Amino acid sequence: MGFQETVEFGKLPAVLRTLVRDRGPLRGVRPRPSAAGEAAGGRGPFQRLTGIAGGSDMRDISRHLAAMRAVKSPAEIALLRAAVRATEASHQAAWRAVRPGAAERSVAAEFVGQAFRAGCERLAFPPMAGSGPNAAILHYQRNDGTLRDGELLLVDAGAERSRYAADLARTVPVNGRFTDRQRSLYEAVLAGLRAAVAAARPGAALSGGARSSLRSIAERAMRSAAPGGVSAHLPHAVGHHVGLEVHDLADPRGLLKPGMVLAMEPGLYLPGEGLGIRIEDMIEITGDGCQLLSDGLPASADEIEQAFGDA
Repeated sequence: MGFQETVEFGKLPAVLRTLVRDRGPLRGVRPRPSAAGEAAGGRGPFQRLTGIAGGSDMRDISRHLAAMRAVKSPAEIALLRAAVRATEASHQAAWRAVRPGAAERSVAAEFVGQAFRAGCERLAFPPMAGSGPNAAILHYQRNDGTLRDGELLLVDAGAERSRYAADLARTVPVNGRFTDRQRSLYEAVLAGLRAAVAAARPGAALSGGARSSLRSIAERAMRSAAPGGVSAHLPHAVGHHVGLEVHDLADPRGLLKPGMVLAMEPGLYLPGEGLGIRIEDMIEITGDGCQLLSDGLPASADEIEQAFGDA
């Protein structure tokens, strides 16, 4: 690993106090409150290290580290591509379990099994397989429902390769065929996704109220394509950075740069109609635009119906 010296963990307090004696301010990474247990008043790693260092001034460098991590190296891009390919195959394996009367949990199980067979070491996050009204619950993960004829199923799941994450979502008809209403809503979401992806390039902003932000572009495309009377307002971000974490460290208000990898995920949720639709792809920002990384997973309504017909 290149380290010149190692010491036992139990000796860390004494060694650290020796190292910081007569030094200037220390730099450290303040974890998110949920990760450190600080939200409930606990002492997270950042505070414990500050205490070990004898109360020395500890300056948080999370923002600077996030900027460094946001742009991926070619080696990181290769690992992210491998995670995407495994996740695509896992989604398609999950589709083979989709049928009226099947359990949501059985669909999720097929995804998990294929992810590990594809060489993934772990999942990027607990998979979602929400059918009917469950798909309209943004962070639904119970996966304890039953698929019913005529409903849509939203599968949002991702796997990891060598700690690098993938995050893809598709919404599919349980019986293999979209109704006219479902298709029109699905195509509105797909229009929002494609508009945002087409506009993703260096200098673009992922979020914000400006008309040029990818969020605004996606919402306008969805409004234009959605059936009359349907609100196309996004109740969540249009996308997020992906890397060592599925929601990677990065400023969502910052401008995009070549080498950044993002998951784009517009959605439309109508609890009153018992459905939710989300379509999520991953892209790499290039020198003059972006490249779709998840082009191996069918996305259009026709492609999905064909995939189910071939199953």
